[in-house]
Amino acid sequence: MVEEFYFPDNLLYSRKHVWVKIENDEATIGLTSLGQSLAKGIVHVDLPLIGQNVKRNGTVASFETIKAVVKVTSPLTGKIAEVNEVLREKPEKINNDPYGEGWICKINPTKKDEFKKLLDVKKAARYFEKIIRKEKEKYGG
Repeated sequence: MVEEFYFPDNLLYSRKHVWVKIENDEATIGLTSLGQSLAKGIVHVDLPLIGQNVKRNGTVASFETIKAVVKVTSPLTGKIAEVNEVLREKPEKINNDPYGEGWICKINPTKKDEFKKLLDVKKAARYFEKIIRKEKEKYGG
């Protein structure tokens, strides 16, 4: 936990508010609880296509909130293996259950050395704690 935000310790994290769960050479990705809270009120999601190639730090999906369009960057290079079709009809799942039913897509990574660039939960907590502190200072929270 960092403030009121939960970061499961069995996941890896990018600095762009994306979590990664690696199982059997496949990486499931989604938005962290902090990331989804910064984008409250998701009303539409654009998902990648199955078979699409994605590059690390390239856009893998985007979503619309009442106030903005937000791009989700891929934490890994690879090919899209599966997308969460539920999000097309119920994009709010990202806000309601970011680590469960709100997952975005699954990637077959092609550059395994990129795993080392992801943060474990301890490093992620320290990193995101600084971001939260800055936001609170900025908005007087």
